Amino acid sequence: MLLNDGSCAENPARMVLGYGVMILATIALFFAIRSYGETLVAPATVSIEGLPAGAAPPAVSHALFHLLLALAAVIILGRILAKLFA
Repeated sequence: MLLNDGSCAENPARMVLGYGVMILATIALFFAIRSYGETLVAPATVSIEGLPAGAAPPAVSHALFHLLLALAAVIILGRILAKLFA
């Protein structure tokens, strides 16, 4: 812990420099991911008119269900880990 030995409390410039470096690294990472993402090409869309008469339409994504399922998994895992480390 940095606050226990007093190194950051005695030198606030060091702490400000540390936060500044983290913010600059985050901004650099954002722009790196953004530049890579701009090079990607979206896949071709599937048109429903081109399907044969007996074919089923493409499956529908249930984003809200997946979001709630992930949230429940995180909460349950958090409770399990809290009991293990308590």
